[in-house]
Amino acid sequence: MMKTKVDFTEDEREALRAFAARGSRREPLFFVGREDVFETIEQQLREVREHGGSLANAKVVRGPPGSGKSALLNEFDKRYKNTPTIPVVLKGEELHNPKAVAQRFVQACGFDKYLLFKSRQKRVSARLGASWLGVGGEYGTSQISPMEHIERGMPVLQLLDLCLEMSKEMVFLVLVDEAQRVLSDKGEEGGINTLAVALSDKNTDSLKIMTVFAGLPDTGTRLSSVGVSPRLISDSIKTHLLGAFEEPEVRRIVEKTLAHEFLGLYRLPSHIKEAITDAIVEASDCYPRHIQSYLEGMTTTFERTPNGAFLTLDDLLKLGHKNRLNYYDELFDFPELKRYKKATSIVLKSKAPDEPFTRIEIDGVAISQCGMSEDAVEGAYNQAIHCGIFEEVDVMDETLRMPVPSFRTYAASGFDREGFL
Repeated sequence: MMKTKVDFTEDEREALRAFAARGSRREPLFFVGREDVFETIEQQLREVREHGGSLANAKVVRGPPGSGKSALLNEFDKRYKNTPTIPVVLKGEELHNPKAVAQRFVQACGFDKYLLFKSRQKRVSARLGASWLGVGGEYGTSQISPMEHIERGMPVLQLLDLCLEMSKEMVFLVLVDEAQRVLSDKGEEGGINTLAVALSDKNTDSLKIMTVFAGLPDTGTRLSSVGVSPRLISDSIKTHLLGAFEEPEVRRIVEKTLAHEFLGLYRLPSHIKEAITDAIVEASDCYPRHIQSYLEGMTTTFERTPNGAFLTLDDLLKLGHKNRLNYYDELFDFPELKRYKKATSIVLKSKAPDEPFTRIEIDGVAISQCGMSEDAVEGAYNQAIHCGIFEEVDVMDETLRMPVPSFRTYAASGFDREGFL
């Protein structure tokens, strides 16, 4: 069993603590991969910048939980800050709140966050080269603040079109995270149809806007239900499916973490760093969330171990295993899925590891062996699809798959934590 001696300074231990405190849900310290997504979106941004509005002026990034959608949008935000492309980061549920959307746009331009509440019509310049002109004309005088216009029902993009003067090189890149939440419990109230469709299907006279909707596998269905162009959802050119990384990309992430000078891990012997990298590549299934779980677990273990002590590879992976299982458990942490979870396990136990399974099989077991009604089964299935636990492979014969790597193995174990560890 390969062992490594622990020996860190207090500053390095503090850095290890800070790294672990980021958690597996936070954006990664180092971003790698997804260059194909950046290239296609950059190409469309150039077209928007040159030609302005067009139908289906958006892209959709879909993937199961933990596949790196939020990290991708955060990277877009970083790359385009202080450029002629102005990133505007929104959450899906914020599209129900015109005030929040208006504020996000104004702040992204570099204006004072309280500007929308002011009644001035005076021209105000932002650091990115946009000018705030104010609102007048048929919607009232300068005595009415822009936010009051929003409250009276003026569409957000119409307000921005009236208020903002932008150079011809400038484009808004609207990044909508958790876009599957475009429909909330409130249904379609609050102007959601108008705003979601406007962000994707057309631009105003002077504003140039491109939108990236990122969400779970059912995001396309959700967007279609509020009127977003079916062409956008069905066009493979406009849809990116995220999943596991390629192995070389995982190695780059782990190697860059081990080489980070503040963490002190760069002082580990080369053969130890290589063994750690190999172990995380294998244990993580090259899956973005899992990689972060293992890196967090590893740094926590190093930080907690006294100087002079020895750690094995198993020690360094143990917390990562637990982090991954906690994440799996969270996916099924819905009351309506409790018995459906049991039915899923029963079906998968009877299957070979790669043997297909269907919704019909799980629903049948849920009703006959788990005491669920047909209505309860329908609700549980929809919840499982919406949470990214299942993904339909073939709608006709209702073949399913579990897009999260190794989750099927865990489900087939009867969700036995100790056995899976």
